[in-house]
Amino acid sequence: MKSFKTHLGLILPLLFMMFAFEFILIINQTVKHYESLLNKDYSIIIASSKELSQTSVQNQIPSLQTLQSLDTKSFMQRLKNDVSASNLAALERSLPHFYSLKLNHLPTQSELKELKDKLSKMPNVIRVEAFAKTYDKIYSLLVLIKFVFWLFLFIIILLSFVLFLKQMRIWLFEHTERVEIMCLFGAPFWFRSFMLYRVVLFDCFIAFLILLVFFTQIFSLGFIQSALNAVDISLPKMNFILHLSIIFALSLLVSLLCVNSVMFKVKK
Repeated sequence: MKSFKTHLGLILPLLFMMFAFEFILIINQTVKHYESLLNKDYSIIIASSKELSQTSVQNQIPSLQTLQSLDTKSFMQRLKNDVSASNLAALERSLPHFYSLKLNHLPTQSELKELKDKLSKMPNVIRVEAFAKTYDKIYSLLVLIKFVFWLFLFIIILLSFVLFLKQMRIWLFEHTERVEIMCLFGAPFWFRSFMLYRVVLFDCFIAFLILLVFFTQIFSLGFIQSALNAVDISLPKMNFILHLSIIFALSLLVSLLCVNSVMFKVKK
């Protein structure tokens, strides 16, 4: 029972810490996914008195992805019944060329302002509409979500780390006499720490298995996916096995460093 409590005391903080690391990766990929979706729907509208080429615009805006000419025929067709043919022809001749500009990434607010200024200074460009107010609201909300999640997960990792160190000190307190005897007999450092290394390795592996089952099996259950769909949350495809393997290696490395820091405090 005592051994079980010792393992449980280490598994829980490791589980919380590894879960927080995985959640960081999930949030990071999800935010990037939504940024790419937002970028697909977002475009800057340009009105120009003369035709623009993609090359000339790309010289000013290296992040340009596409420059598409907007067809004004549908607009003219709607006016056909209300405007005379001569006036309609005159209006068509006076209309500027409209373009939809898309970027290869989602720009920051400062980048967007700089892009708009560059486009406005181009020859023959009459007006640039970047929908800045709407964009700023969406982008600010995205930044706020990222900040809140990172802050929350940082607190979880920090508390888990402190709890893990405390649990290892408890283990060391329970085995101080045996460790000191090994020191007196000249046992090398790795031999004195071997038992704690083994405990940490075992507990890290158990935490890894629990999270692997959760994210690959439970997380993909129908009712969880239905709940996400109900609030219109679309998650990108993720390789949980790769993620958790990397997290397991990092958590094990951090844990072994913690073991060393605790064991170094044992006086010979």
